[in-house]
Amino acid sequence: MAYKIAVASSDGKNVDLHLGSSPFLKVYTAEGLSFQFLEDRKVDVSSEAEGRCQGSGCSGGNGGGCSGGGNPQSVEIVADCRAVVAAKVGKNARRLLELKAISVFDIEIPVEEALSKITSYYHKLDNRAFNIKQN
Repeated sequence: MAYKIAVASSDGKNVDLHLGSSPFLKVYTAEGLSFQFLEDRKVDVSSEAEGRCQGSGCSGGNGGGCSGGGNPQSVEIVADCRAVVAAKVGKNARRLLELKAISVFDIEIPVEEALSKITSYYHKLDNRAFNIKQN
């Protein structure tokens, strides 16, 4: 079963952007253990200036990540994805993504390594679910 993964990356090589301040998201298609780049999706971060990450670090007063309501556009443009990978995902954006059953991974590693680990995880999870249904 094919699915999509959105990645916040400035160069396509490293997961290095915060979801709330990323001007675009790189979307990959994955199936089994393989993945390939599909497209860039532009995010209008200027219209969501209030309550988003400011790039150098999340500075919400509650200590739980980015302040405000997250970036609803970032959440909507990945609504067809199974997972989102970013250097940092604020607590409110995480909540909105998880309400849409989109997994959130906030980690700073090379994109290829992140995608390899995520596809491996989903491959095991999906095969286990399939085997349980068969028995």
